[in-house]
Amino acid sequence: KSGRFEAHINGIDAEDFPPVPEVSGDLTTTIEANALREGIAQVSFAAAVEESRPMLTGIHCEFEGDQLTLAAADGFRLAVHKINL
Repeated sequence: KSGRFEAHINGIDAEDFPPVPEVSGDLTTTIEANALREGIAQVSFAAAVEESRPMLTGIHCEFEGDQLTLAAADGFRLAVHKINL
């Protein structure tokens, strides 16, 4: 409550939150900073900026074999950039 404004925020109990899976094994990789910076610049323009669709405000990163795929979308645009590791 603040002045005349009162808000109620719904949430879930921390014990009911789904557990985060543990990653096992030695999973590491190395990528050149310039390659990552360029990849982010190539896709970030397509990420949503309005908070009404928070799942579209980030950049999806997927490692597969010797390649990193970066993707962003805002519901209208889609940008994908692949980086060889």
